[in-house]
Order: sequence, then structure tokens, then C-alpha cells
Amino acid sequence: MLKVALFVDRNGMLNATSRDPIRGTAWQGPYTIGNARLVPGSRVAICQPNDTTFIALMVDAIGVLNVASLDVSTSDGWQGPDTVGSASLIPGCPVAICQPTSSLVTALMINRDGVLNVASLDMKSGKGWQGPDTVGGMGLVPGSVVTIFGASTSVFTAFMVDRNGVLNAAALDVSAGTGWQAPNTVGNSYLVPGSHVAAL
Repeated sequence: MLKVALFVDRNGMLNATSRDPIRGTAWQGPYTIGNARLVPGSRVAICQPNDTTFIALMVDAIGVLNVASLDVSTSDGWQGPDTVGSASLIPGCPVAICQPTSSLVTALMINRDGVLNVASLDMKSGKGWQGPDTVGGMGLVPGSVVTIFGASTSVFTAFMVDRNGVLNAAALDVSAGTGWQAPNTVGNSYLVPGSHVAAL
């Protein structure tokens, strides 16, 4: 199965390198994908929703979510990055990805106002990426990290530390069909505002 790695170079361009262990090839590249202007060295989130598809998400230099995709069943190579919506995000902010069902991919990020945003791709609908839409109200650290934890195959929690240093959790129960629910505080710990939460 193909292995891929993506990164943003010092010129703010998305780059990829790949290796096909079945064919015994060494890492190939890096090569530039598209012409989106990203924040040099910023984070790229990637997932593989099925055997032939890779999806990469990143926030560009003006604070808009971008997506690039690769379908290895075609010879088209990487497509994009293309903008998704017009959310006002922090340029280069991290994006968290989860795949709650075999056909649904969601991406979470915190916008400039400190509000959780969610974008989604329902691969069965053929509509492409939808959103990002806000979930809940202000109170988070703009552009901070969101960590997604899968408690089961249908229940997911997104953790983030708010402006007051309190842990917050947003929830997604796939079986309920209600989408991501607004973050609520968990306890009253005084953590570093916007700090990273590790989950296993």
C-alpha cells in the first residue's frame, strides 16, 4: 500500500513524498502540489478514508481551510489544494481530522474568534466538503490545537483547553445523527490556555 508524507516548505507550498512498499520503491519526491499559498512550515493533517484515497487539510496564509486529495486508482496525482468555505481561521492553524464512518470525514479547527469550526465530507453524497461551520460559542484560544479521541466506533470527543485554562470537550455520537455538539467544560483545572491535549 502506498505511503505518503506531506509538508509545507519554506516558500509556503504544499509538498509530498511517497513510497510504494509493494513495488519496493524508495521515497520519491518531494514534489510540489498545486499553488496554494500556505504558511511556511505549517501543519498538514492527513487521512486515508479508504484503500485508494488520501485527503490532506491545511489552513492557508489568509486563514481559509484548504483540501488536497489523491486517488491512487487514477493517474491524476494530487488534486488541489482548493479552498473550503470562507471561515476566518488563524493562518496555518492546526486541523484535526477524524473519520466517524466509512463515508464521512470531519475536520475541526478553532477560528479567529475562539469558536470551534467543523467541516465535513460525506463521500456518498458527492457534494464535496461542507462548512466550516461554527459549533458553540466563543471562549477557546484562537488557532489552538483540537485533539480527537474515539471512545468507540460511533462516539468521538474533541478536546481543547479554553482561554481560562479549563479543559473543554465537544462530542459526536454518530448514531444520534446530530453532528458535533458544542464544547462544554470538563472540571475546573487551570491548564495553560490553548495547550495540547494528548489522547489515546
